[in-house]
Amino acid sequence: MPLIYSGRWLLPITSPPIPDGAIAIEREIIVATGQRAQLVAEFPDAPVHDFVDAAILPGLVNAHSHLELTVMRGFLENEESDFFAWLRKLTVARMSMTAEDLLASAMLGAIEAARAGITCVGDSSSVAIQAMRALTSVGLRGIVYQESFGPDPKFAAENLARLREQLSEMRASETNHVHAGVSPHAPYTVSGPQLENDLAAGNRREIAIDDARRRIRSREVFSNRRSRPIC
Repeated sequence: MPLIYSGRWLLPITSPPIPDGAIAIEREIIVATGQRAQLVAEFPDAPVHDFVDAAILPGLVNAHSHLELTVMRGFLENEESDFFAWLRKLTVARMSMTAEDLLASAMLGAIEAARAGITCVGDSSSVAIQAMRALTSVGLRGIVYQESFGPDPKFAAENLARLREQLSEMRASETNHVHAGVSPHAPYTVSGPQLENDLAAGNRREIAIDDARRRIRSREVFSNRRSRPIC
């Protein structure tokens, strides 16, 4: 039996707003939308939850989050004008966080997202498995990208082995709503060989790759121009 949720407005987004609108949900599937009276007549035995002064709309999407860093809110503001000081402080603090700390931080971020109407995220994380667990626990959807670092090409093979271990654990934790991905961090923090390894590792496992082709192209452009003045 479906549940009916109604509000002053229903916003389908792909069609005009519906006044006194409602939505019928059975398990996780939207089975009907329309005006409240129409859905109540169609499903006379369905429980109705009325949100009189609310608008019902699809969940919002945060396409770039770092849930594991939620607890650092207010911690880095004094360094915002100095990127390298900001990065050093962030890195030192992040390295002191335990797996339990990272999970708690990611849980806080996921809960705050849900309260703000965000139901789907694209999250980049240095320990992605904790963010995946947080999303699953809170009931959100998303892709969690395991960040890959390594500017020195000498360590590309070692970093690839570590990434493979992380991806294996992540794939085992995937659900219908939470999926694993790979995110080479940036052209200036990942060597060319490692970027290629990351891309290949992601493709072999048929998982999402966070803009790796653009990052590789950015590295090529930067390399081609490194002997020129940068304005």
